[in-house]
Amino acid sequence: MNNVLNLDELKATKQIIENVIEKEEEEEYKRKGYKVMEQPTRQELNLMTPKEISKIYRIGENRIRELIHADRTISNNFPVIRMGRKSLIPKHKFEEWLIEACEIGLRI
Repeated sequence: MNNVLNLDELKATKQIIENVIEKEEEEEYKRKGYKVMEQPTRQELNLMTPKEISKIYRIGENRIRELIHADRTISNNFPVIRMGRKSLIPKHKFEEWLIEACEIGLRI
């Protein structure tokens, strides 16, 4: 009888061990009085990429990127959150900005 596990068995065992460790850590946190908090996803926060904004609002992706990198006075304070090299745009703030940009006649 061969006692060597194949790769699939090793992966399954690893996953089981990781799940057990995660549950034990959560229990340890609870015993210490800490609250385990789930981090919201980008979608739950309604943060969109320039590509997603471009698709939904039919504005060129390059124009969105220009607004992201433009001076705040030129772009009428375009709403953007920069995380390293990644730029995320809050959907509700973008919609407010778009209405205001139309009211003042900003060329998009």
